[in-house]
Amino acid sequence: MTQISLLDTTRAFKKTTAVNRLSLTIESGEFVTLLGPSGCGKTTTLRLIAGLETPDFGEILFNGVSGKYLSSSNRGIGYVTQSYTLFPHMNVMQNICFAPKMAHKTKEYQEKLLATLIEDLHLHGLEKAYPNELSGGQRQRVAIAQALAGKPKVLLLDEPFSSLDAQLSQELRNLIANLHNRYQLTVVLVTHDQQEAIELSDRIALLFNGELTQFSTPQQLYHHPETMQAAKFMGNANFLECTRISANILKTPIGLLQTNTSIQQEQNFVIARTENENLRPNHYAMIRYEALKLAPLDKARQSQTANYDSPSNTFIAQITSREFLGNLTRYQMIVGEEQLFADTLSTPHLQPGDMVELTIPPHSLWHIIGK
Repeated sequence: MTQISLLDTTRAFKKTTAVNRLSLTIESGEFVTLLGPSGCGKTTTLRLIAGLETPDFGEILFNGVSGKYLSSSNRGIGYVTQSYTLFPHMNVMQNICFAPKMAHKTKEYQEKLLATLIEDLHLHGLEKAYPNELSGGQRQRVAIAQALAGKPKVLLLDEPFSSLDAQLSQELRNLIANLHNRYQLTVVLVTHDQQEAIELSDRIALLFNGELTQFSTPQQLYHHPETMQAAKFMGNANFLECTRISANILKTPIGLLQTNTSIQQEQNFVIARTENENLRPNHYAMIRYEALKLAPLDKARQSQTANYDSPSNTFIAQITSREFLGNLTRYQMIVGEEQLFADTLSTPHLQPGDMVELTIPPHSLWHIIGK
């Protein structure tokens, strides 16, 4: 397995800086996803790791050895692109065995390797088929087998699921997760799909405009994003402007909220001392849609009003709209003068106009500083 370290790595094309002073370390055997919107530098970073692009500044280390001294063919890398890169005049067996054949491996070695990859990639019966006779999912599996045939220590995947339907994409994600463990590979995946990244990754590097915004576990990035940009990109959330009035109490437009989490206290203290109000970033309480808990409200409580003086985290809300999304239902509601959204699987059938009890679990609140 291989550890990969990017140190202040920069790559520019004419007037566009695709990757700007990127520094991160991918540990041996780790599954890391480069995540972000189109044009954020994900594929350029992958090509830099592969040796297909050269950094303008900084360097890339492989187990401590600078990539300056390693050609792309000597980095122990298997690379799977979006377009599969299969040889159209070769059948499945020939495509898979191309790398070992060029390396002058014995016929016995090639046959044994082929049998293993056909088994692992579920390609039985397709050995003599040509790329134009295969489905998209089959071609992608052949491309992965072709990459693994060179016995790489690192597998680079550039949006391998983008052209597949939902079912095939899920099947291939499961397959890649199994291959990662079975072959003990360091894997770097490029995608713009948050769900793919969350499902597969040990850690996610979130990129915007060629710069690293956050590098952390999927759980940390989703529940505890460091910036507003990261919070919004990772999924739907409600944002309430807030003021932290004690270690675990936030003052919001709907009332006081108790939270089990806290922001970096030193950073908060520095911001509180900033004299120019225009330079102070806003503070927000973030609550993911699925974190809100809804329950039908009995008539005896419908006349009650929210208590703004104590942090109960439970409020009376009125449903204003309902949207069926298949495996969940999305409710829009009004709490005081604030509009909130909740995604739920288990709430009883609620109608627009219904009054509900809304609970915000303290552990689901996250305090974000940003514009």
